[in-house]
Amino acid sequence: MLVADLLALATRWRPRPTVTIIDPALQGIGGHHYSAAERLAAELAAAGVGCRILCSSRADSNVIGTLKGEICFSESIYGRTDTGMREFERRAKALAKDLSRMVQWTRPDLLILPTCDQVLLYAAALAIKSIGGWQPTILAWFLYPPDDAQTQAEYRVAGEALKSGLGSRGQVHACCETTAAKRLLESCLPFALERRPGPSALANAISPPSREVGERSRGPVVACVGHANIGKGYALLPEALSLATKSHDRVVFRVHGFIDRRDTVQDHETFRRLSEMGPGVSVHNAVLSTQGYQEFIAAADILLLPYAPDVYRSRGSGVFNEAEQLGKPVIAPRACTFAEEAFAEGRAVPIERLDPRGIAHAIAGAIGDLPQLEERAAIHARKRKLDGLRPLLTRLLKAAPGYCDIKL
Repeated sequence: MLVADLLALATRWRPRPTVTIIDPALQGIGGHHYSAAERLAAELAAAGVGCRILCSSRADSNVIGTLKGEICFSESIYGRTDTGMREFERRAKALAKDLSRMVQWTRPDLLILPTCDQVLLYAAALAIKSIGGWQPTILAWFLYPPDDAQTQAEYRVAGEALKSGLGSRGQVHACCETTAAKRLLESCLPFALERRPGPSALANAISPPSREVGERSRGPVVACVGHANIGKGYALLPEALSLATKSHDRVVFRVHGFIDRRDTVQDHETFRRLSEMGPGVSVHNAVLSTQGYQEFIAAADILLLPYAPDVYRSRGSGVFNEAEQLGKPVIAPRACTFAEEAFAEGRAVPIERLDPRGIAHAIAGAIGDLPQLEERAAIHARKRKLDGLRPLLTRLLKAAPGYCDIKL
């Protein structure tokens, strides 16, 4: 009887699936790259599955020590100056060489690309082709929609290469964050996309602050948080907040932004001006830990996102996703499609013209309508509940050629 039981078990047993997260731009703590990898690793661990995290060759001790990241990629998905096809292929081949070296013996069942673009997609396709017999399931979030002819051509090359390297279209689960991005990407790629927020820094257990809507012992807090690059509109804030504070002197403005090396001179001048605006404006430049980031957003009443529409017209926003999850009203440019549903439902206030006066006007509108905005945002957060990441990972893990009894 014991032998029969062992034989029956042997026919059912398979090794646990192996998972690798790849992000050539993962270098340090702070920002979407770190929080996405951290969240994915935590969700996989909750499902009883470990993972490898392959990161930039310039990754710091936080990535190596805390996330157990492994040095891999010599190229990044950022910093590209030559937009021609030759440079696209050169970067993809360099990334593919690095990836192949790291996975040729392990051949993970599930390959996760949390911050994907056309270069990384093509690199994954080339690596899969170079390793005979490797047919992973791929989960990818596309952050950068193809909004010009050259980028669209590159996405087509990458998509066709991946299609030819994989045995089934079903092996790719592709996601993006906005309807506009989905439309653009599906016009270039040979597989369907799902509109789904990227891996959030806010775990499912995070909930809004305990105070009741409308209950406030101080002025409302309007907050900016994130990476202070030029596309985030930080340079407009000194004049915009100066105008806003003249009309609403009880409002507290909290501005966080870690400075981009590419915009150092402009950013330092912006934060110098903000720091001299008095007690109603507080400035924070340190890179936030995940917990610090969560606490910063949770303490805000309104999130201000003065993003440049030419950069974010079709792109999603991690800060916006987290504001939705916590039931926080948002101020954002009308032309940024990540907030179009929130505008329509009355839980976000549009910036009609992205200049200091337009931002100040939107702030005044949000403060004047704050109780209603909070109520609508809280209703949406309750409907939204979880972001669905854990069920998605569980489903993909169960479909992978590995042990099926995944913990839920």
